[in-house]
Amino acid sequence: MILTGKQLRAKQAVKLGLVDDVVPHSILLEAAVELAKQDRPSSRPLPVRERILAGPLGRALLFKMVGKKTEHKTQGNYPATERILEVVETGLAQGTSSGYDAEARAFGELAMTPQSQALRNIFFASTDVKKDPGSDAPPAPLNSVGILVNAEQRWYVVA
Repeated sequence: MILTGKQLRAKQAVKLGLVDDVVPHSILLEAAVELAKQDRPSSRPLPVRERILAGPLGRALLFKMVGKKTEHKTQGNYPATERILEVVETGLAQGTSSGYDAEARAFGELAMTPQSQALRNIFFASTDVKKDPGSDAPPAPLNSVGILVNAEQRWYVVA
């Protein structure tokens, strides 16, 4: 989720164990108080797979695999993805304080890169386009439409 920016629905977050419960806003306070009163263990037992990945060898293997996959997807064009992995690995290996320090440094450095500036420009340009009502001219009549399907099964409409 950190690398992709993918958002989850509340039920997905519960299923993945990222949150304990989802409740309507109207009963949020009562549910929070009840949850706080429950006698729950401070940590849950880790499944075997997670125990393996929690160790230094498993973690190193995981980060190496994720790094290769990320490099392949981004083709090296986005320095932030590599730095995200470095920061998370630092936090896991050296503790949250070191992780937060590494994150702050990485953010400061990455915010000044040409890629960051270009991505901000794209964001602001696309936001401006959404606000633009378009032309006041009436649309021209549409006399014919052609549909083209290529070998990759992508559809293109040509008017």
